[in-house]
Amino acid sequence: MELDWSFFNATVADRVFVNPPFNNGENQAVFPLCQQTHIIQVPLDGSALSTDTGTLLLGTATFLTRLNESLPEMAHWLTNTETKLLVVLRDQSPQEEEMRAVINRAENLGIAVFLVSDSSMTGEAESNFGLAEHLYTHVHYSTRWIGVIDDDTFFPSLHRILKALTPYDPTMPWYVGGLTERHLGISTEGSKAWGGAGIFLSVPLLNLLAENHDTYISMSRTWGDELWRDCIFNITSSTVHLTRLEGLHQLDMFGDLSGWYESGLATTPLSLHHWKSWHYFNVPSAHLVTNITGVDALFQRYNATDNAVFTNATVS
Repeated sequence: MELDWSFFNATVADRVFVNPPFNNGENQAVFPLCQQTHIIQVPLDGSALSTDTGTLLLGTATFLTRLNESLPEMAHWLTNTETKLLVVLRDQSPQEEEMRAVINRAENLGIAVFLVSDSSMTGEAESNFGLAEHLYTHVHYSTRWIGVIDDDTFFPSLHRILKALTPYDPTMPWYVGGLTERHLGISTEGSKAWGGAGIFLSVPLLNLLAENHDTYISMSRTWGDELWRDCIFNITSSTVHLTRLEGLHQLDMFGDLSGWYESGLATTPLSLHHWKSWHYFNVPSAHLVTNITGVDALFQRYNATDNAVFTNATVS
């Protein structure tokens, strides 16, 4: 976004240190004092007014400890929505009191979560695809879409996800997702919806998968998203292929990705993944700006007349 005013005051020091870590006071960045207030116009986000998040049911397979750690991050986009989260626990023998404590914490955060302990699901692939059978039992008459995610999947806006799915008739079998940005992943694992970015299924397709669950759960694969793909292809005689949805980001990248987040993305991402594992960027902290400006301002890039550039993103 181009601004019509200058960011820096010409009367202040012309040296600004921008390379952390700051070791002492002399290394601190020097910025000018605010001389006046500037108003930046941001677009009104109408998606929250036109979409019903109750049509989406989410599922993930993870460990109880990881779920508990992820709840505050999930709260940024899941709190006080109509979307429910079903979790198949990969723990062999989770304690009832520990499960109750996690459920209570989720409820206090305004998250509707259901925990399922299934000791028959041992590996990552089996636990992940095991969601099909359990999600099937939690489908409500209002459910239109099923989302399979990882415990570190971050949706800037559930309303935007559902709006992006509107071109697809949910009464038909749909398999929707995004590819990884990592060439090696595609070359070794092929075309599939990557689970961290989010896999979206229509209810008719989920029904087929649940009905054939016992047959295809034995098709063990290294990763759950491969098992989802192969089962879908087998059950539908390869008539249902992956429909790519732009904006779903697996982010299978390492190192410092601050340049990616601060680059001035053309559109607000629909999903973000691996932001606290393969790389680190404080996405929940950056997401706080949406409480004031709406989701369109997330990672928004501004260019002042003196070529000062800043972005609505924080890594602190």
